[in-house]
Amino acid sequence: MNNAARNEVNRIEDSETQADDLARLVLTDRDAMLAMAEAMRTRGGGFVQALAECFVRADHANLRKLVKAFPAYVAQYMQVAKWMAAEAERQLHHK
Repeated sequence: MNNAARNEVNRIEDSETQADDLARLVLTDRDAMLAMAEAMRTRGGGFVQALAECFVRADHANLRKLVKAFPAYVAQYMQVAKWMAAEAERQLHHK
């Protein structure tokens, strides 16, 4: 997850419309969506791992459907993706 996407997730955390804002981010920032999908693939259970593949393969119309159908997973795994990016950055600086 790039710094711009991470900053956007931080901004969204303080928003009343968190689910809508996260959905918009997933729909407009492919890197953020891919980071979320990677978090789902590496940290989720079997269903969430399969859902990650759906997010990656979906065209824009189906991506909108997925975001609308699974807003809790989007919110949860955007946070996990942010944590994973911060963790990777910390490890990079400690080497």
